[in-house]
Amino acid sequence: MDKIFLTKLEVETVIGIWEWEKRLPQKVVFDLELSTDIRV
Repeated sequence: MDKIFLTKLEVETVIGIWEWEKRLPQKVVFDLELSTDIRV
C-alpha cells in the first residue's frame, strides 16, 4: 500500500452554523495521510 501525505494544506472557506460565524472566511488547516494503491 502506498501513502500520500499532505501537510499544512490551508483552505480559506466560509463555515459555521450561526450568521456571525459566516461573516468572514476562516482558515482551515489539514494534515492528511492517504493510503492507496497507485500501481497501474
